[in-house]
Order: sequence, then structure tokens, then C-alpha cells
Amino acid sequence: FKEGLGCLGLLPGMQKHPGLFKDVFIYEEKQLFAKDLAALFRAEVSPAGSNRRVVESRIICFWRDWLIEVEEGNTHPLTLKKILAFASGCTAIPRLGFPVERKLEFLHPQDNEHCFKAANSYELFREHMENGILQSPTFGVT
Repeated sequence: FKEGLGCLGLLPGMQKHPGLFKDVFIYEEKQLFAKDLAALFRAEVSPAGSNRRVVESRIICFWRDWLIEVEEGNTHPLTLKKILAFASGCTAIPRLGFPVERKLEFLHPQDNEHCFKAANSYELFREHMENGILQSPTFGVT
């Protein structure tokens, strides 16, 4: 093991600065915050000034407000960990991050026929997100 770390020149650095490598080699669960979850996703938005961008900006605000509400515990039994698990399959953010950037993409009714419900108010957004995530363990089960 030491030979492997030594051949890459990593071992001397680890011995000189062990504190820098602690997070990589020793797992310590860290509390998940709304800002951490929000930072994982990049919204793919329409051009500025377009009607679509106005709607998308409102939904992004709903998303951020909802994450804060979940963090504050106002959405029991939903938690930030459950949202992260739904979106990524992980209940914690990997130490080195995710290999693929997560995206928030928007569907607009005029683009195509879609089967997703619209969320034109915060209350509808919250209801649809919570129902979708909480019911997801039963997807595909008859």
C-alpha cells in the first residue's frame, strides 16, 4: 500500500500534511444543508428576456425555497437526504463530488404533450415534488 502511494509521490505529502488527507481517507458524515443541495444542480434556462425564462426563474425560486423548508424540517417525513437519494442514488455528497453535473431542466407545455403536472404556484410545486419523491420507492411496483 505504501509503495503504491510512494510511486506517485503521494506518501511524502501525506506524511508532511496528514490533516489535508483526513477527509479523503476517514469518513465523517456531514450535515446536509439546502445550499449544498442547491449547489449540486445547474439550471438550464431559456434566453434572458423570454417568457420561458420568466417561468423558469419562478420555478428556480420555488426549488430553493422548498429546499430551505425541507432543511428546516417543515416537510416531515421528507428530508434533504431523501431528495439527494432520489436525485442521485446517494444519501451523502461524495467527498470528491459527483462525476457528472446534475441539471435542472424545464418542460414547457407548448413544446410537446407531456404527462407531468404543472406547478404554477409554490403550493403546487411543493405538493408535486413531495408526492413524487415520497412515492418514488413504489414506482414500477404493481
